[in-house]
Amino acid sequence: MSGGYVDTFPVIGDVDGDGQPEIVVPARVGSGAGAVIFSASGAVERTLVASGDVFYGTAPALADLDGDGVPEIVLQTNEAVNVWRGDGTPLPGWPVLVGPGTWLESAGPVVGDLDGDQRPDIAVLVLQSSGNAGDVLVLRSDGTRLAGFPNRLSGLGAGAVPAIADVDLDGRNELVVAGNYWNGMSGYFDKVWVYDLGGAVPHGLVEWGQFMGGPGHQGRYQPVPVSGAFRLAIERTGTGAGVVTSDPPGINCGADCSETYLAGTSVSLTATPNGDSTFTGWTGACAGQANPCTVVVNADTSVTAEFTLVIRLDVGRSGSGSGAVTSSPAGIDCGADCSESYLGGTSVTLTATPDTGSLFVSWDGACAGQGSRCVIAMDGPRSTNARFHGHRVARLALP
Repeated sequence: MSGGYVDTFPVIGDVDGDGQPEIVVPARVGSGAGAVIFSASGAVERTLVASGDVFYGTAPALADLDGDGVPEIVLQTNEAVNVWRGDGTPLPGWPVLVGPGTWLESAGPVVGDLDGDQRPDIAVLVLQSSGNAGDVLVLRSDGTRLAGFPNRLSGLGAGAVPAIADVDLDGRNELVVAGNYWNGMSGYFDKVWVYDLGGAVPHGLVEWGQFMGGPGHQGRYQPVPVSGAFRLAIERTGTGAGVVTSDPPGINCGADCSETYLAGTSVSLTATPNGDSTFTGWTGACAGQANPCTVVVNADTSVTAEFTLVIRLDVGRSGSGSGAVTSSPAGIDCGADCSESYLGGTSVTLTATPDTGSLFVSWDGACAGQGSRCVIAMDGPRSTNARFHGHRVARLALP
């Protein structure tokens, strides 16, 4: 490779999704700036042409900005922030121009969720070509600016590469910026700024948190979650249906069946069955608890809620006689109570007992053909009718 920079920083990651890492190196491309992608064997896979120029050097970043599991390439020049997919095509919305009248000294974009929307943001320093002022600029993954940025700092000077990390361990990522104000001594860092932009807890991943990726400056794509945050996942099972919701909010399963919580968070889960179902119990981290249940999230955790379909059984009586029908399991005592709902799959035994002066004759419906004691499998709505016949008892007078 020819036409490199005074300061050249290669980075490593699988930028084309082929399962093999590539090496991305900033380079002169023609008369301007760009980057070259090398395979692990040293072959040039493709060359990227950037918007803008670079005077001394620039450190690229790798980050999955579009959520497809494959990192994009982020490169800052004097005038622009460039983003490419690994196949060499620009990501929609990029490049974003930051000039004119700007330049970079310590160029190194950092990438992570800074506002709690679970999407990565890109932070760069944009330095003025005269004086010691500069801007902190935060861009969303689609290239639009985050509200409140750029933020002008009068003492930023040449600037240092920013960093993203959860420095106070509150579940939110902060942006850290150090100044390099020229004060007669090169490298004199006289100010540090920390931005906490709030947002829902916990924030999303830090995709590329420091110069060359991380505290070890390894230059390799290795996204990390917010410190001490873990995933709570909910599953539903059974023949019935219902939803599970959480407090604190985040899970509404149905539609949203997982959430990330800070370590030590106590989460209450409530199972609410649909009208034709009942909640029959928890397995997993809530096993043995009542509804609602409580789980403390100190690791990735799973909970399963079981819902069972409830099926209605209706019993009638007819004929010239009278009698009662009772059930096992209990629920029907007809006379007074002639319908009951049972869990799907339950086997219900009905017993027809005639009153004095009556006879049980037969069943209609689901019990047809059975004797006075009938068995019904509740695999769907069922109805039956017990027929009783009245008879007269003759009294004989003896001489």
